[in-house]
Amino acid sequence: MAGVMHLVSTFQTKTDTKWLVRLLERIDRKEFPTVVGAFYDDGPVRGQFQTLGIETFCLNLPRVWDIRALWRLMRMIDRYKPDIVHTHLLRADLYGGLAGKLRKKCVISTVYAYGDYRRAHRRAGWDWLLDRASTVWADRFIAVCETIREDMKVRLGISHEQIDVIHTGLDPLTSNPAKVAERRASLGMGENEKVVLVGARLSYEKGVDCFLRAVKVLADRGVKARFLVAGHGPMEHELRELASELGLSETVRFLGFVSDLEILIEMADVVVMPSYAEGLPNVALETFGAARPLVASRVGGLVDLSMINKEAILLTKPKNYVDLADKIQTILKDSVLAERMSLAGRTILEKQLSTVQVARRYEETYRKTCRK
Repeated sequence: MAGVMHLVSTFQTKTDTKWLVRLLERIDRKEFPTVVGAFYDDGPVRGQFQTLGIETFCLNLPRVWDIRALWRLMRMIDRYKPDIVHTHLLRADLYGGLAGKLRKKCVISTVYAYGDYRRAHRRAGWDWLLDRASTVWADRFIAVCETIREDMKVRLGISHEQIDVIHTGLDPLTSNPAKVAERRASLGMGENEKVVLVGARLSYEKGVDCFLRAVKVLADRGVKARFLVAGHGPMEHELRELASELGLSETVRFLGFVSDLEILIEMADVVVMPSYAEGLPNVALETFGAARPLVASRVGGLVDLSMINKEAILLTKPKNYVDLADKIQTILKDSVLAERMSLAGRTILEKQLSTVQVARRYEETYRKTCRK
């Protein structure tokens, strides 16, 4: 038996916390008793952990960066006595890694992104120093895709032997036709109207500007569909202005933050990920889980998914909006291809990336780390 303390920045719904809820539901918590802690900003995910019977704590720091985090965290380590401190994202890597080492615990860090994509505000030199500092305490790393492992080796000098590549997972989703019909009605859409969806944070690396230019190409070709953008972020105003400049104000609908992205994905005829950089995005897995075809840039973990089954995704050249438009149009015109892609994506989850299968890989990493 080996106790594990997971550390996240916040209990808000984010990529790492969404995945951690799914993972801990499947981890053998008799062998790996678990506690989850956050540094600041309590949120809805805390209740999800507690529903699973997992004890939680929040350090309630008044500021994002606060040196008191280190001392408070060491007290929590003394209280819960974990064998492993497992950190998720920068703040947890820095404070949690150091606190774990000072208390002589094994430290594991899951890395979800790479290079410039790791941070919203990039500062040459300083970012490298932060990344290096955040990795110096860990005994072992879990990279969510091969691109991240390679980045850690080349940019930070970490050996491949220290890094396990474990893709995040998801179980196939249960279809909900009634909610889909209700959502269509709320958007004023007919039952047979085609839907093309982007679900993403509206920030540079997500490539939504490329998507808008692709929509312009499709509109000029006379392609009929509803184009939806679900999400919010720092580029929302800029992207709305770009849509207006391209004459797409009536063609593209910005939905802002949505709490029912899974329903929108199930509603879509094509889900698009025009990203310039990615780890292994939840949206890709949710698209597979809903059995919907995916068009995505040839970057990061999206390439890994394609290597598992190349029929599951149509990959496009990053930043090439004409290629993106071509791929979207291909799926909209070919229902047989769309069905084949949908089946291939769902099969990836069922056969290789179910949460049970991924949880077993995490458990093996825990055992391996403790043995050392």
